[in-house]
Amino acid sequence: MNKLLLCGVSVVLTWNLAACSMSPQVDAQIVVNYAQKGAMVNPKMYGIFFEEINHSGDGGLYAELLQNRNFEEAVLPSGTTLQDGYAVAPHKPSYTTGRCNDWKVKWNTDSLKMVGWTVKGEADYDVVDERPLHKNTPNAMKLQLKHKGVILQNSGYWGVPVTKGDTYDLRFYLNAADYHGKVLARIVSEKGKILAESSFTIRGKNTWEEYTAEMTAADTDTKGAFQLAFEGIGTVYVDYVSLFPQKTFMNRKNGMRADVGQMLADLKPGFIRWPGGCIAEGATLDNRVKWKETIGDPMTRRSEWVLWNYHCTWGFGYHEFLQLCEDLNADGMFVANVGLSCEVRNGDYTDDLLPFIQDIEDAIEYARGDVNTKWGAKRAEAGHPEPFNLKYIELGNEQIGEFYADRYNKLYKLLKTKYPDITFISTLGLNKTLDKLEKTDMIDPHWYVNPAFFYDNDRMFDQVERGKFEIYVGEYAAISAANMDGALSEAAFISGMERNSDLVKIASYAPLLENNNRRDWPTNLIWVNNGGVMGRASYYVQQMYSQHVPTYNLTTIMDEMLPTPFNGYIGFTGKQPDNQYRNLKIIDASGQTVYESADLKALVEVESKVTSGRHSFMNGPAFSLLKEVMVGLGALEFEARVVKEPRVTNNLGFALQADSISHIPAIVFGSDEAGKNYFTLNLGNDSESSVVHLTRTVDGQGGFGRDPQGPELRLNVGEWNKVRIEFCKNDELVCSVNGKEVYRQQVEFLTKHYTLAGYDEKSGETIIKVINANEEPFTTKMVLNCAQVSDTGKVVTLAAQSLTDENSFEEPKKITPVETVFDGFDKEFTYTFAPYSFTVMRVKTSQQ
Repeated sequence: MNKLLLCGVSVVLTWNLAACSMSPQVDAQIVVNYAQKGAMVNPKMYGIFFEEINHSGDGGLYAELLQNRNFEEAVLPSGTTLQDGYAVAPHKPSYTTGRCNDWKVKWNTDSLKMVGWTVKGEADYDVVDERPLHKNTPNAMKLQLKHKGVILQNSGYWGVPVTKGDTYDLRFYLNAADYHGKVLARIVSEKGKILAESSFTIRGKNTWEEYTAEMTAADTDTKGAFQLAFEGIGTVYVDYVSLFPQKTFMNRKNGMRADVGQMLADLKPGFIRWPGGCIAEGATLDNRVKWKETIGDPMTRRSEWVLWNYHCTWGFGYHEFLQLCEDLNADGMFVANVGLSCEVRNGDYTDDLLPFIQDIEDAIEYARGDVNTKWGAKRAEAGHPEPFNLKYIELGNEQIGEFYADRYNKLYKLLKTKYPDITFISTLGLNKTLDKLEKTDMIDPHWYVNPAFFYDNDRMFDQVERGKFEIYVGEYAAISAANMDGALSEAAFISGMERNSDLVKIASYAPLLENNNRRDWPTNLIWVNNGGVMGRASYYVQQMYSQHVPTYNLTTIMDEMLPTPFNGYIGFTGKQPDNQYRNLKIIDASGQTVYESADLKALVEVESKVTSGRHSFMNGPAFSLLKEVMVGLGALEFEARVVKEPRVTNNLGFALQADSISHIPAIVFGSDEAGKNYFTLNLGNDSESSVVHLTRTVDGQGGFGRDPQGPELRLNVGEWNKVRIEFCKNDELVCSVNGKEVYRQQVEFLTKHYTLAGYDEKSGETIIKVINANEEPFTTKMVLNCAQVSDTGKVVTLAAQSLTDENSFEEPKKITPVETVFDGFDKEFTYTFAPYSFTVMRVKTSQQ
């Protein structure tokens, strides 16, 4: 493929092996040209997205050690009612379908109210709302102590971790109705050893009193517990029991875990997106995140059940989010609800947008307003009179359809007029609904896919029209592979984003964090437990991109020795007797027929098999062909292939006739030896919604669609239809049906080699990134078309022994970047990239 794109675009040129004149020791040539600057790259392109999922906040990033500290875990999700053991959403129509989803979730109040807590000793106890500490914390633990020595114990988040010599701030509230005596606060080890203790003398006042202490751990334990031991008898109410390390990230009160915060800092995030994600929408509209309930004294904050099925204390609230942005030198991105709940849950909504508009404006004022404004003053009361840097607002999360588009248009016009310097983001992805947007600053498409999709779509953004909007890839991850394969596929996809930095301005992997005791989502960037924190291979891919951002892109060309992408087999699928094929011809590049036969039954051995459901392509020797109607095989569905000659190679195509009656026939072609990479031309059926459509299967994962370039076409039902597939020069694939062209596009052979380069004006370095996701080393001739090149530079390599390798708490550094000095840089030099690797090169260069 000889395809040259715009400056700054990484280009792959391919030759047939037989035609290539390169040295056999070199697999490819990578040329970096400096004649013209490419697209500028946003220095804050790579950010992070936080959502309360997998106990990523409570029990993860947020440093609180005690679980269910305010005894609110059993409170129903806002907007729901308890019916027959379920929390049931209101019976309201969904904004996408107009029908009622009637969402519900199983609910056991008795078990939930004691989450994190146990009582040891003789006492009657229950979580009650008789004496609220605060309107936002109505429930408390009521203990009726019959004997001395009763212990109220909290197990934390899979243990209470403490470190020898570290000090922890204790805060709790008691209402001693008729209790007199001492209460001992203890941190105990897994085996019951007392690691720290404080004593309090309690006098029954029948009012709420606050108690505080500093507790220093005498030893280290990751699975300890916290206790309140009562040495008297009587009735006492307990609420808001908090144990907080003094050592937090940046030493912030009510702050983040120091080690987890440092992991985030090491990513050098350009921005932080908060609070979600699906929880920003809520399972019901009332269940959405309400940022005003997440600020102020943590004791007064109203906790809420989030749709990942646990309560969130909102200790890591709106103010803490903005503070973390400042501490990480990151821009803030607030995700605002726009009157719509999650459409895959209840999908209920309101047409009264004024409260939501006001809520967005108040959030902006809290972050950026003068201290004399209402919400700016509240920020100052929280200890931050200076404004925060809130740069982005996303209006909704993963909302879809024309209903949302219309709502976005109204909100955008109003808010952009008032806040022209804020970037407003639409949740619509790259789909036809975008045409319904009147104007937007950014769109936010999401991809949770298998690695094959990312490997195959590194050029997705090359063809997106410019000028209408910029793109924020807000959530993406290879969710089927938590290993090096997933990480390298993400690296390949990111290369396409950075190469198209004139369009893709910011991006964030998702989800960010997981407590490895609680997994709600298949893959997450960082794993946390009480013993420490570790990054997956994907974490280090993100780190390498964020730490090596160029000022602008350079035109990069990779000339690679490749076999043609169209050597392979042909097969057919369908349902007998409805689908029939005949008159197959082999066509050369000029359109001339080089092989045909009226009856292949006598010439070709055909194999078939009964299939259940979708076909899986059957394979045979190199590019064998079928040329006869498949009739009378006795199978409900069939697959067929030819195991004899004729054999064709590059720049040859084929034509045939296909009959479609009611079931979807398909032609499979270009399959590799393993049968994992091929194209499928789905020929449609008599349904008005079914049209001729081309898909591609990569590494055994199918469904990568190629939109028709010409008019939508369908087969003529009950007639023989002429189908023609040509492989033209420059590896161009052309499909036509009944003489009308359906597809014309260049198709690249998937080599799993990717490259891009850019220039860092601050350091005077060229930054070259190369991905080799294959099992063989990748040796390249590197050509830097500049005036001068330093012979010594830096090489950072992330590599694994296998695509299935991954880090773990047992081996947290199994896959980690290794930095070396390379003294072989020159205008032309040879370098071998390790198998299963992502490499960043930095070298001083001069263009004059």
